Amino acid sequence: MTPSPPLTLPTYPDPELEAVLQSNLPHELTYALGAPFHLLLPDRFDANVAAFQVVLDEAGVDGRIYYAKKANKAAAWIERCATGGTGVDVASIGELREALGHGVCGEGIVVTGPAKADNLLRIAVLHGCLIAIDALDELERVIVIAQTTRLARILLRHLPPVQLHSRFGMNDSELDTAMRLCGDAADAVRMEGFSLHLSGYAVQPRSDMAGELVELCLKARVMGLQADRISIGGGFAVDYVAAQDWERFTREQTSADYHAGKSFSTSDFYPYHSPVAGADALRSLATRPGGTGNPLAHQLRDAGVMLLMEPGRALLDRAGCTVFRVQGVKTSFLMA
Repeated sequence: MTPSPPLTLPTYPDPELEAVLQSNLPHELTYALGAPFHLLLPDRFDANVAAFQVVLDEAGVDGRIYYAKKANKAAAWIERCATGGTGVDVASIGELREALGHGVCGEGIVVTGPAKADNLLRIAVLHGCLIAIDALDELERVIVIAQTTRLARILLRHLPPVQLHSRFGMNDSELDTAMRLCGDAADAVRMEGFSLHLSGYAVQPRSDMAGELVELCLKARVMGLQADRISIGGGFAVDYVAAQDWERFTREQTSADYHAGKSFSTSDFYPYHSPVAGADALRSLATRPGGTGNPLAHQLRDAGVMLLMEPGRALLDRAGCTVFRVQGVKTSFLMA
């Protein structure tokens, strides 16, 4: 019996990376570094950041881009952020220390991890980081820390009504309480706006939620709070493969294509093909109606609200690869 050829999923051609891989450099590096190792192209990272900034400029929106460090922990990206003025999104004390240690100033860091420990909050406050607050007890702990150190910069994270089981954010009642606490503790905290964590890569739900955050900013200002920025998190897909290749792969893949006969449904996969991805997803988001019917960019400009975002892998698109050395090959023969 002749075995069927293995199912493949080819990526878009990339002449720059292909030229590196076709040279002898990766092979030689395996002797110096061992394997596996990451081969990085920092200029691509810079280009991806610049593409997002172009969209903000086109839309006439004041914005700030934060690289989500969890996407890839290589120091090279953080050093690019430090020299290029890109912010960094961290979710742990280790990530915060690494960002600070590689030259990113505290004002350029947003802390977004859930259930934040006191030592993470204390260092974030001391360095002037922007902290996304997920719960009332977290806000109370930040206030206590700030009362004996320095003014804390915070965002209040809104729990999306479409994802009520998320561990990120506060519901409407909790947000009302949080805003009152911020008003009462104005000498300790500066409430700069709102944020959200929305799973998935669909553009319209994120645009709708962003519109709601703009309305929350207007409500908070009536209460005397600064509230002049919103963070829409990440959720910018990367388009890795052509539509026809992705459709063929999802249609033809079976348990025979995986080790030990494992099986996966198409919903288990990252959407490796996305018709709207990266900076184009931001462009689509800015031009779509966001809650009130007006394009989100118009809402942001009219309300004087800054747009923050925390893309991770979207800033790493085509910025490198991982090189492995084949350790061995085992051939199995099937008897008819």
